Amino acid sequence: MKPFSQDMENSDYIRSRVTVKLQQVYLKGLVDFLVRVETSPHGVSVISLSLTKSGDKGRFLDAVIETQTLALKAEKENGNRS
Repeated sequence: MKPFSQDMENSDYIRSRVTVKLQQVYLKGLVDFLVRVETSPHGVSVISLSLTKSGDKGRFLDAVIETQTLALKAEKENGNRS
């Protein structure tokens, strides 16, 4: 995983992104994971998805998933103090 946060200029928000790499997963497992990400109560969304067949006879998938969420700067600062 590669986390990244960016202070959005002239805004009260911070954009947080995470890139997740998954190797040799079944399609059903990947779809279940994506549904959980997109329905998260934290407002996380998938902004990029790259898939490649892998494993014996291409039965698995390798995935690179980029997600993002927005948080109020005040909430982010309060969360870091805990």
